[in-house]
Amino acid sequence: MKLGYIGYGEAAYAMSCGVAELKLPDLVQAACSRTFSYKGKPEDAGVIRCSSYEEMAALCDTIFCMTPNTAAVPTARAMAPYLKPGQLYADLSSAAPKLMEEAAEIIEKSGALFADAAMLDGLPKFRNKVNIVVSGTGADEFLKRTAAFLPNVEKVGEKPGEASAIKMLRSLYTKAHLAIAFDMIEGAAAYGVEDYVMQSLAETMDGKDFITGMNGRISGGIIHAARRADELEMAAGMLEDAGLDPGLTLAAAEKLRDIGRLDLKNKITGERPKTWKGALEWIKKVRP
Repeated sequence: MKLGYIGYGEAAYAMSCGVAELKLPDLVQAACSRTFSYKGKPEDAGVIRCSSYEEMAALCDTIFCMTPNTAAVPTARAMAPYLKPGQLYADLSSAAPKLMEEAAEIIEKSGALFADAAMLDGLPKFRNKVNIVVSGTGADEFLKRTAAFLPNVEKVGEKPGEASAIKMLRSLYTKAHLAIAFDMIEGAAAYGVEDYVMQSLAETMDGKDFITGMNGRISGGIIHAARRADELEMAAGMLEDAGLDPGLTLAAAEKLRDIGRLDLKNKITGERPKTWKGALEWIKKVRP
């Protein structure tokens, strides 16, 4: 099997490294990316670099789209002319259900199969053992082809968009919770009670587990806030499509957008903070 990644950032790098450690003799990995700017390089996992979508389509029988979610449809349009029957194109980009449906229609016109595959955990931690739900015409083929290196995959439906809907709806809690956490720590800091607030919440929400969770969410959140805002805005659109009020989700997205505008990803010097306190210090340092 020859597996290709479109977009080789943090997620694709983590997955490819996990797959490489299995040392499967018949599996070849390749990647095509706009910049290959992520600190982890394809060569770390023995991944072949492809210079174009055409080259990737000629080499790989299975292709994972791992671009930012807003690029799902443009990437499908760019890749479709080079695909043919027998190939599997799986979108793992966390795009909204509507976008998955549109991407599926584009890909399937080429004769290739399409799978909507949503990753439900963080790739840096879980790598190829990440929990994945999959739907679409190519869902069964996705399960078959990835069985040797993706152990935690579950088919949830036949229609593209079903898997991504699960991820989006989970995001209503996980990403909105992050936005509220930023409001909480900044508000508490303004009143000089941040330690008391955090510790009292810890007592309510199981102590160490809560602190550990907040450390991970907030320290990672200051780096990826803009991307997570994109995801929440897509989730809001899905609610609106269903006739529901997306106001709270949009408000949460705007809070993450506000944190994203601080551009801490590019302003932090030295080692990135690993705790909520370290993240808060950088917010206070950069906040106008």
